[in-house]
Amino acid sequence: MSTNSSDVDLIWKWHEALNEELRSKLMTTAQVNWANAQLAAWSYLHDTMQTAEIMEKAIKVVQTYAPHASPPPVQAKLNARSRSQVRRIVKQKANRRRKETYADSI
Repeated sequence: MSTNSSDVDLIWKWHEALNEELRSKLMTTAQVNWANAQLAAWSYLHDTMQTAEIMEKAIKVVQTYAPHASPPPVQAKLNARSRSQVRRIVKQKANRRRKETYADSI
């Protein structure tokens, strides 16, 4: 398994449509949930190299949710939503992989 370092230069960092406060919260969310995403990728996919892609997809969902929430979400809410999205994305990838493997064996 790889180290616990987080890749803070992920694609959503450059997104200019976000205000500075939301961008800061999303970066903190990514850093907090990075280890969780690595563990989920290893547990379900046996591949930690997909962690950045999984985290990016999860943050993208949180990014679309956050501006429309009323009241604005606190950091703990963003972290929880991101963790949930990571789990959902990893399980979807694992199920897709399992179905493809089954289809190939027939």
